[in-house]
Amino acid sequence: LGFLYHPNISPPEPIYTLTVVHGHADSYVGHPTNRTSIYADVPSGYQFKKWIVNGAGYIDNVNQPIAVFEFGDGDCTIEATFVKISSIKVVNGKADIYTANVGTVTNIYADPPKGGLTFYKWAASTTNGTIANPNIMNTTFTFGNGDNTIKALYRKRDSLSLMYYISPISLRRRM
Repeated sequence: LGFLYHPNISPPEPIYTLTVVHGHADSYVGHPTNRTSIYADVPSGYQFKKWIVNGAGYIDNVNQPIAVFEFGDGDCTIEATFVKISSIKVVNGKADIYTANVGTVTNIYADPPKGGLTFYKWAASTTNGTIANPNIMNTTFTFGNGDNTIKALYRKRDSLSLMYYISPISLRRRM
């Protein structure tokens, strides 16, 4: 049948459902303005980014993995979103940042060359990231979608690369 109207009895409050994708909640049903805690289930190798709301409801802080959801006047689906965390290992040098989100840029610095060597270039173990200018000792690295090892390479100093000074006097013609 449904609800029969009577002047002394209020109709029941509607009950709505909450669906949580990549997370969980203390309660999945509620009346409008009921509140429940929500929790993002963050996978290994990722960092929480934000909650996305699709439907009737409100999250008190969409940028936090643990937050409070308030039911609205309808069903709602919320989704926790994540960003991949990447890391780098630097051989023969150092970086300002070793673990970061995809797209983060960090400075990388090659160790000073040791006796008889000169800096040659940077080399990466994978394509998970970009070295801005691999031919200079101090440059930047942009984190890609995975881990990477970057290495400063050196080579023997070329013996022919000595600089010679030719004096203007030696260029005069003898008369």
